[in-house]
Amino acid sequence: MVRLIYFSIVLCFTFLAGCSVQDKVKLELHINKDSFTLEDKIIVTAKATNTSEEDISYLSNGSCGITLDIRSPYFGRFVEVESNCNDTNATRKTLQSGESIEIKKSYIPKLNMTLFRHEEDTELVPAPSGDYQVAARMGFEMGEPGISVKKSVHIDGGKQLLTIEEIDKAVHEHNKVKDWIENHTGDNVAKEDNGNYYIRENGDWVRVNKDTYKNLPTGIKEPGRFFENGHWKLKYTNQLGDAPYTLEVTVDAYTGEVIEVSTK
Repeated sequence: MVRLIYFSIVLCFTFLAGCSVQDKVKLELHINKDSFTLEDKIIVTAKATNTSEEDISYLSNGSCGITLDIRSPYFGRFVEVESNCNDTNATRKTLQSGESIEIKKSYIPKLNMTLFRHEEDTELVPAPSGDYQVAARMGFEMGEPGISVKKSVHIDGGKQLLTIEEIDKAVHEHNKVKDWIENHTGDNVAKEDNGNYYIRENGDWVRVNKDTYKNLPTGIKEPGRFFENGHWKLKYTNQLGDAPYTLEVTVDAYTGEVIEVSTK
């Protein structure tokens, strides 16, 4: 059954001062159904209406004024196949009194796991079975809070991927990874001795000032991530501590099994 959900606003009466933009715009979210299979198309429509008697400035941000997305915990993004929005500019626009804007997008229940790579390298995987959150957002002038509306949908989908958090946990429990992280954090990369401060950089202890010592990152930077053929390849780099300064890990995206660990 088609269901309609909308952001309901308490009306601003003329005797109430300081009515915010949030009180003047109604944001509605409509999805063609609540549950999907991998053969279905997810059609999402969002509509914003200025219910006040004055014009309102809003930010287009290359999204025609309303940002739509289906949130995934698996790093990949849902594949958008159709859209009525051709706006690519981040500009301010005006929503006149009584005026509405409507955005409609269609998605297929597959995840693009190859973010930030060339289009020809795109790797799609079926969205795992589970519940997903569809969100519509609208932003206004600086200082004005935006508005949003959300709805959950269910997908009877594919094989269960591990989340990024689960992948990271599996990787960090591997003994070779533990050893590399230990060699590039804590007392192995920074120390204080008789009021002097040192960091171990490229294998040597280098004296630094107190501010540099205090502002030193306390952990390992977020790794680079590359998805290919059902595997995550993670690349960690850190010039603090002793060589090797690069750690590469290949892990099964579905089971969390660490397949290979190498250093450079």
